[in-house]
Amino acid sequence: MFLKVCAVSLLLALVANAENVKFKDCGSVEGVMHNLYVNPCPDTPCQLKHNHNYSLSINFTAKETTPEAKAVVDGIIQDITVPFYIHEPDACKNCNITCPITSGKTYLYTTFVFVLPVYPTVSTYRPRVILTIG
Repeated sequence: MFLKVCAVSLLLALVANAENVKFKDCGSVEGVMHNLYVNPCPDTPCQLKHNHNYSLSINFTAKETTPEAKAVVDGIIQDITVPFYIHEPDACKNCNITCPITSGKTYLYTTFVFVLPVYPTVSTYRPRVILTIG
């Protein structure tokens, strides 16, 4: 399963105090994304700062059953893809999801993104979250 999401806020999005960020689905077929949350994000668009951690949560419903899930978070700056470090690319480990992923079940995937100091400082950054299930 391939659940691909592109956020349309300026920069990325635990849910209790997180901002529900606007997003654009970039072609999900086997899953439906409901919400994208970023914490901390007191105002939208979210302004991510260098050397800070942010939680990123995706609420989605699976359309197929599969034993595994992988995650990639990156951003696009002037058509160049820049990867973000996430603490665990295996979405079934320490990311609030228990595998196997079951069709029809709703999940809340959560990871942490660290904004490295080497990332460029720009005013326009299109974040992209790719959650591959299966």
